[in-house]
Amino acid sequence: MKTIRLTWFHLKRIILRNWGFLIMSLAFPLVIIFAFLFIMESESSLLSEQANAVVNHSDYVTETVVPQLDDPYQEYFVTNEEEAFAQLDQIEVSMVYEIPEGFPHSDTSIQVHSINGSNRDPLFEAEFLSILTDALRDEAFEEAGIIFETTEASEPAIDSSFVPVNSNMAFMLFMLLFFMGYSTGFIAGDLAKMRKEGLLTRSIISNIYSWQILGSVLGAYMIYSVLSNVLIVLLASAVFSIPLTNLGLGLGLILSMGIFVMGLTMLLFRVFKNETLIQMLGLLLIMVLVFVPLFTQSLDQLSAIQYISPYYWVFESLDTGQLFPHIGVISLYGLVMFTAGSFKVERLVKL
Repeated sequence: MKTIRLTWFHLKRIILRNWGFLIMSLAFPLVIIFAFLFIMESESSLLSEQANAVVNHSDYVTETVVPQLDDPYQEYFVTNEEEAFAQLDQIEVSMVYEIPEGFPHSDTSIQVHSINGSNRDPLFEAEFLSILTDALRDEAFEEAGIIFETTEASEPAIDSSFVPVNSNMAFMLFMLLFFMGYSTGFIAGDLAKMRKEGLLTRSIISNIYSWQILGSVLGAYMIYSVLSNVLIVLLASAVFSIPLTNLGLGLGLILSMGIFVMGLTMLLFRVFKNETLIQMLGLLLIMVLVFVPLFTQSLDQLSAIQYISPYYWVFESLDTGQLFPHIGVISLYGLVMFTAGSFKVERLVKL
């Protein structure tokens, strides 16, 4: 009960008195994430509204290719050529494909008219050319009298538990985990401030064990970080209609990063005494750990260095949608730093 009361005391202290930490760990991430999600959603809507138009004059394409295209691509084909180019001028469509009469059997080619002269739709073009190539190949085989025997084979059933991470969810989780790491310097600085003001020293003479003193402080920060980040995930998911199919993955990453942050916090608190220096080093270390996997993955001789960063395992987890072994490695890094020194408050206050 004493540990619970101490944890509750520090949790209230964080929420009611530590406004700088609240702004950095809750308000700032919330504003940044919402702003980027709004921008990405706006750009996505703009792209979806600016569909393409295909002006088709070829009977062969109409009869052979168009029926095999996916429905969204079939909707590209319009009958009013003047209206299509008027929409291009008004930027209501991003490009107009013009298929000439007699294509592909005549000496003509498809013309692409776009807003800036270089826009292309590689997905549409890939499907269109694939269907067209298959149709021309079958036509050539038929003219040559080549007949292929077809054999039906059952398709293999592949059971997979892999659920791809929604791109907006992946972005949101990365930003939250980045800001969690960014808070390391503030948490370690808070411990250093408590040491400087004698709060930890007073705790020693109040018949409280060292593990209860440090555990209540770190536990309060852990509880606050997990709850605040889950709150942001739920709010953003509700506002921007992000599916919660990977909620377990997100919770696992948040918990494992919380363990890492607590471990790094204890390491900084043990080694350094100055509050300002601890905060600066905490911020600098997280920046380095984030950029290490981004810069070293393309360098063969230094690629192994990326594995020391917890954010490498964060990226891998978000890419694959898998919890293990990624959250285990992140947690292990935190536990190694957490247990790499004394927990005796009597010794820590003398640093």
